[in-house]
Amino acid sequence: MNTASVAGLVSNPGMAAYNVSKHGVVTLSETLSLELQMTQSPIGVSLLCPAWVPTGIGNSERNRPSDVAQTKPIEGLTAQLNKRIGKAIASGQLTADDMAVETFNAISEKRFYVIPHSYMFPVIETRMKEILNQQNPTLPK
Repeated sequence: MNTASVAGLVSNPGMAAYNVSKHGVVTLSETLSLELQMTQSPIGVSLLCPAWVPTGIGNSERNRPSDVAQTKPIEGLTAQLNKRIGKAIASGQLTADDMAVETFNAISEKRFYVIPHSYMFPVIETRMKEILNQQNPTLPK
């Protein structure tokens, strides 16, 4: 089981570094799955892509060493985005325990994609359609 995020399937503004790392986990996992299939391996892989889960990630600044900590208040667009992200995380309805249940279910079903937050399906679908229709990305709602 690899854990990415739904951010590996969509691209939300204000989260570039996070999005890039999660897109990387998605393609790494997809490639690994294909390679395991090619070799007829008895081992499989699944990919967990949750949306907002209240895990404390929004407070990760607490782990940053003091010599690289934020030294001035965040203003403008960054502050708006941080507020939006914080609100989304706090509104998460599924818990870490729910993610564990989803994970074990997917492994037992030999299911690759594990996207516990089904409300993200339309957003993912919009992105896929934009890619296939060669359209510019639109802001997620």
